[in-house]
Amino acid sequence: MLVPKDKISLRQDEDGVWIAKSDLLPGCHAYGKAEAEAVLEFQEAARAHLEALLDFARNSRKGSIQLAIKEDVYWFLP
Repeated sequence: MLVPKDKISLRQDEDGVWIAKSDLLPGCHAYGKAEAEAVLEFQEAARAHLEALLDFARNSRKGSIQLAIKEDVYWFLP
Protein backbone atom coordinates (compact mmCIF):
# COMPACT_ATOMS: atom_id res chain seq x y z
CA MET A 1 0.00 0.00 0.00
CA LEU A 2 1.25 3.43 -0.93
CA VAL A 3 -0.64 5.19 1.88
CA PRO A 4 -1.04 3.22 5.13
CA LYS A 5 -4.66 2.28 5.80
CA ASP A 6 -4.56 3.97 9.21
CA LYS A 7 -3.77 7.27 7.43
CA ILE A 8 -6.84 7.03 5.17
CA SER A 9 -10.11 8.48 6.41
CA LEU A 10 -13.41 7.08 5.18
CA ARG A 11 -16.89 8.51 5.28
CA GLN A 12 -20.18 7.60 3.68
CA ASP A 13 -22.11 10.30 1.88
CA GLU A 14 -25.87 10.71 1.81
CA ASP A 15 -26.14 8.48 -1.29
CA GLY A 16 -24.31 5.61 0.42
CA VAL A 17 -21.08 6.08 -1.51
CA TRP A 18 -17.84 5.70 0.46
CA ILE A 19 -15.26 8.49 0.12
CA ALA A 20 -11.60 7.94 0.99
CA LYS A 21 -9.02 10.68 1.54
CA SER A 22 -5.84 11.31 3.51
CA ASP A 23 -4.29 14.38 5.08
CA LEU A 24 -0.97 13.10 3.68
CA LEU A 25 -2.11 14.02 0.14
CA PRO A 26 -4.37 17.10 0.23
CA GLY A 27 -6.72 17.22 -2.74
CA CYS A 28 -6.44 13.50 -3.45
CA HIS A 29 -9.58 11.47 -2.84
CA ALA A 30 -11.56 8.57 -4.31
CA TYR A 31 -14.88 6.85 -3.88
CA GLY A 32 -16.45 3.41 -4.10
CA LYS A 33 -19.64 1.50 -3.41
CA ALA A 34 -17.94 -0.28 -0.49
CA GLU A 35 -15.24 0.78 1.96
CA ALA A 36 -12.68 -1.61 0.46
CA GLU A 37 -13.36 -0.35 -3.06
CA ALA A 38 -12.91 3.26 -1.92
CA VAL A 39 -9.57 2.41 -0.28
CA LEU A 40 -8.36 0.56 -3.39
CA GLU A 41 -9.42 3.45 -5.63
CA PHE A 42 -7.70 5.88 -3.28
CA GLN A 43 -4.43 3.94 -3.49
CA GLU A 44 -4.59 4.15 -7.29
CA ALA A 45 -5.42 7.88 -7.12
CA ALA A 46 -2.54 8.46 -4.69
CA ARG A 47 -0.11 6.75 -7.07
CA ALA A 48 -1.32 8.90 -9.98
CA HIS A 49 -1.19 12.03 -7.79
CA LEU A 50 2.43 11.39 -6.79
CA GLU A 51 3.47 10.46 -10.34
CA ALA A 52 2.04 13.75 -11.59
CA LEU A 53 3.98 15.67 -8.92
CA LEU A 54 7.17 13.83 -9.88
CA ASP A 55 6.62 14.53 -13.60
CA PHE A 56 6.10 18.19 -12.81
CA ALA A 57 9.29 18.27 -10.76
CA ARG A 58 11.30 16.53 -13.49
CA ASN A 59 10.02 18.86 -16.21
CA SER A 60 10.44 22.07 -14.26
CA ARG A 61 13.12 24.47 -15.48
CA LYS A 62 13.13 26.54 -12.28
CA GLY A 63 15.74 24.55 -10.37
CA SER A 64 14.84 22.22 -7.56
CA ILE A 65 11.33 21.72 -6.26
CA GLN A 66 10.52 20.99 -2.66
CA LEU A 67 7.65 18.59 -2.15
CA ALA A 68 6.45 18.38 1.44
CA ILE A 69 4.12 15.60 2.46
CA LYS A 70 3.36 16.29 6.09
CA GLU A 71 6.55 15.70 8.12
CA ASP A 72 8.57 14.26 5.21
CA VAL A 73 10.22 16.66 2.77
CA TYR A 74 11.48 15.53 -0.62
CA TRP A 75 13.70 17.46 -3.04
CA PHE A 76 13.57 16.90 -6.79
CA LEU A 77 16.11 18.21 -9.23
CA PRO A 78 15.09 18.51 -12.87
